[in-house]
Amino acid sequence: MLAPACEGIPVEMVAAGAEHSAAVTEAGEVYGWGWGR
Repeated sequence: MLAPACEGIPVEMVAAGAEHSAAVTEAGEVYGWGWGR
């Protein structure tokens, strides 16, 4: 499940770790969320 903030944004790729996640959009933008440590 993607974060609600990504809703409506065409996502190309998603990666997730134990405490973080990241998504790359079709436009090449990177969104990240999680603990950020």
